[in-house]
Amino acid sequence: ESLTSSQYTDQGDFVVETETNKVNEVVERLSAWDSKPDIVIGAVAMVSMDGIVYGKPKTEDKAVEMLKE
Repeated sequence: ESLTSSQYTDQGDFVVETETNKVNEVVERLSAWDSKPDIVIGAVAMVSMDGIVYGKPKTEDKAVEMLKE
């Protein structure tokens, strides 16, 4: 994704936009199948602290770095 939390004044808007984009991508992929899904449910786990949004770290090293901040 090309979204960054700094693009948003409200961190909640960033989280909603991020998850909406992910769900829409899944819907597009699954719509190519003969049997389309009736519903797609998306869930997100993000943490915000002191104005910084922390998403899922991509590596173990990044996770350790985030925890040390």
